Amino acid sequence: MLKDTGARAGEACRLKCIDINEANSTISINHPLKGSRSRTVKVTAKTTTMLKALPKKYGDYVFQQKRDTLADSFRRKRIEFAKKLQNPRFMQIHFHTFRHFRATMEINAH
Repeated sequence: MLKDTGARAGEACRLKCIDINEANSTISINHPLKGSRSRTVKVTAKTTTMLKALPKKYGDYVFQQKRDTLADSFRRKRIEFAKKLQNPRFMQIHFHTFRHFRATMEINAH
C-alpha cells in the first residue's frame, strides 16, 4: 500500500476501510500529515483486493493505530527476510523508502 500510494506511515495508520474504493482501484488519504492535502490515489486492483481481504481486527481502521507497533512489526519482518534470503540490503528499507520510491516512479512517468 505504501509503495502504491506514497503515503507516510502515519497516514497509513489512519486509513479506514471506507477509504478504499475497490471498484475504482483508489485509496483516499483523508487524514494527511505534515501539512499535506487530502488526496485520492489510483492504485493497482491487486492492492485494493489485498487490503479488503485483511482481517478486520482494528474496527473501522485497516492497520494498527499505533505507528510504533506497526514499525516494530515491519522491523521484525525485515530482519526475518534479510536472514532468510541472506540479503542484508533488506535492512536498508524503511517506511519512508516507499515514499521515495513512489516519487521516483512519478518523476520517471512524466
